[in-house]
Amino acid sequence: PIFAGQSWKKTPLSYNHRRNGLQPHRIRIQLDYVAYFPAKLLWGLTLSIVATYTFVAFFNIGLGLVSWVYNSEVFPLKLRAQVASIGVAMNRVMNAAVSMSFISIYKTITRRDLFYVCCYINVSLDILLFFLPETKEEMEMVFSQKYSRNLAAETDLRQNEEKTMERGNKDHKGSKYAFACAVVTSMISIIFGYDTGVMSGAMIFIKEELEISDTQQEVLVGILNICALVGSLAAGRTADYIGRRYTITLASILFMVGSILMGYGPNYAILMLGRCVAGIGVGFALLVAPVYSAEISSAESRGFLSSLPELCIGIGILLGYVINYFLGKLSLELGWRLMLGIAAVPSLALAFGILRMPESPRWLIMQGRLGKAKEVLLQISDTEQEAELRFKDIKIAAGIGENSNGPDHEEIVQNNNGKGIWKELIVRPSYSVRWMLIAAVGIHFFEHATGIEAVMLYSPRIFKKAGVTTKDKLLLTTIGVGLTKVIFLIIATFLLDRVGRRRLLLVSIGGMICSLVVLGFSLTMVDTSHEKLLWALTLSIVATYIYVAFFNIGLGPVTWVYSSEIFPLKLRAQGASLGVAVNRLTNAAISMSFISIYKAITIGGAFFMFAGISVLAWLFFYFFLPETKGKSLEEMEMLFSKKNTRNVTTETDPRHNV
Repeated sequence: PIFAGQSWKKTPLSYNHRRNGLQPHRIRIQLDYVAYFPAKLLWGLTLSIVATYTFVAFFNIGLGLVSWVYNSEVFPLKLRAQVASIGVAMNRVMNAAVSMSFISIYKTITRRDLFYVCCYINVSLDILLFFLPETKEEMEMVFSQKYSRNLAAETDLRQNEEKTMERGNKDHKGSKYAFACAVVTSMISIIFGYDTGVMSGAMIFIKEELEISDTQQEVLVGILNICALVGSLAAGRTADYIGRRYTITLASILFMVGSILMGYGPNYAILMLGRCVAGIGVGFALLVAPVYSAEISSAESRGFLSSLPELCIGIGILLGYVINYFLGKLSLELGWRLMLGIAAVPSLALAFGILRMPESPRWLIMQGRLGKAKEVLLQISDTEQEAELRFKDIKIAAGIGENSNGPDHEEIVQNNNGKGIWKELIVRPSYSVRWMLIAAVGIHFFEHATGIEAVMLYSPRIFKKAGVTTKDKLLLTTIGVGLTKVIFLIIATFLLDRVGRRRLLLVSIGGMICSLVVLGFSLTMVDTSHEKLLWALTLSIVATYIYVAFFNIGLGPVTWVYSSEIFPLKLRAQGASLGVAVNRLTNAAISMSFISIYKAITIGGAFFMFAGISVLAWLFFYFFLPETKGKSLEEMEMLFSKKNTRNVTTETDPRHNV
């Protein structure tokens, strides 16, 4: 079993802020005892399943979703793309670390101890949450030291949009077109999600045919995220140089080539090469898709549209699980190769589809292509008045005179050509940019450090440890994980702009902590019992599903939305790339070490460890992430002000609002 827990107490969920969204229904886990049983217990099996599901549920209702939303919205327009990339980089690093070490760790320290460690980490993360200000309100008011002359001069885009929404004759054609563009862009996330899901099942057959060791398995799974780290760091500058649209196209082509190599895969070396190429494409995609969605959307719909990539990842994972089940019935040599290779087809189709979409208007203005930017804004806005107001705001944020207007290339923005970005972002950042960077990197780091990659990549192995025996049953149970992820991601997309990023994150991470504790307990019961415990098996499965649910209702989608919307225009691409780099590095660290970790501290101990990290995540989100719901991308700097970050825990509390 993977989970542990005996009783919990729930409190009502608040619906006003992203930051509080990280705080889950308060669940009181009472571990009455950890003992050795002479026989395997049914309740232990049941508890492990339930705890796994609970952990996933809590993660995705807050931390999983809010991390991306928060990271995408807190940075000033100038810094957004490049600073958000730091958070994504940390995300990938932790993802790789867990996925590549999980098996080794739980074999080293026993499954029980591994989940205990995870539990402690999750508890510690809750402390860090206190440092995250709420971003549902004005960005600049939360993150900047004071209202500067430039910020005061900026038009309140959100208020302007509200004025245009008062018109009764809006046909919403523009918002529908922006939605369609965001959906198409997010398709690349389905491909990435498919790779994640299909690899969990394909690894069963790869290990059997190629006779690879657990260490080789960890490296094969995690190397994609190591290479995604490289891709994410390069993606920020690439997105600023060639544009958001062409960067997504490049990502599709890279993933297509990687899928072909993996599908061919005559040996371990070719498989590794394919994973590396695909990983670089993943790094590009994870950065640019949320940034593009954030830049074409209005403040009122940005949370929903920016969370679509994470939803699509969930859909892709579920699709991968389903394909595993059906193709797993083919011959050993053919089945896993088809699983990995068929992703090349949608990758090619997407590359052509992206080219038919408009470029980000904010990137066009950054390049001085004002005429083209205005054309795009007219396409994605509901009224001409709204387009004009957004055009005016973005120009001011980009450092262009308010009255500047004209054809393409009339005015080249010298301040947005990429020079001095890293200095402004890392070497000598302003107070608000520094906090944006901390928020973006932190949310990306904790998204994977809390164990989601271990669950998504190694769920068949986890369920096998819990007591599920046959391959068909393992794959079917894994499909439940993917289905849970998609369902709660859909729920999260509708909550982001209603409840807020911060509140979803807090709720999400709280649920993840509880489910991880339950999962660690149930797996420990299975490990220490000499007989099969049906209750522990069931509990492990249910806890896994709950964990996935909580992750995907919050932390999963919010991470990408947040990091793609908080940076200034000039810094957005490279800021976002730093977040993606951290994301991939964390992902790689987890995926490449999970087996080793659970071997070292037991599989139960590994999930206790993730629970402990989740506690730290909750505290970080609470103290450092302000609410960004309803804020325009040009308002973020004030949101991250010194005054607002210092008082984030009170200013974002709905009880203090008039």
